[in-house]
Amino acid sequence: KKYHERTKTMAKKTGLSERVSKIRLLFCDDNNQKFADAIGASKQQASSFCTGAKPVGPKYINGILNAFPQIREAWLLCGDGDMLDIPNDESSPEQQKTSDNNQSSYLGEISRLLTLLENKDKQIDRLISLLEETKKATPRKDECNEDSKLG
Repeated sequence: KKYHERTKTMAKKTGLSERVSKIRLLFCDDNNQKFADAIGASKQQASSFCTGAKPVGPKYINGILNAFPQIREAWLLCGDGDMLDIPNDESSPEQQKTSDNNQSSYLGEISRLLTLLENKDKQIDRLISLLEETKKATPRKDECNEDSKLG
């Protein structure tokens, strides 16, 4: 029985919980509190949904679909098709305006994330420089041993 429970948990983790994790990453910058607030769950519940430790009930499925209307229900529930519901060219002007606003929002978010990545790259470069300077300034162990033999 324990083996069966473990395989059920593993199946959950690779199915719905994996898709929920992708939503949290894409829409909430992988911030569990932000995601929990958006879907009406506690921080612990949201984390459990993403790890597969607890099943995502209908209340939270609806919470996800309401908080992120771009998510296709068939994709969320079964993994069928595309993640995002992209309107076709025959959409109404009102739908097109919403789509344009969403696209603008996504572009703004992508720009923000690119800026964050650039800043992280600069921080990494500074840290590498500091490490190289420290390495140059610090005598190697074998150099210290040779100096003590001479003295």
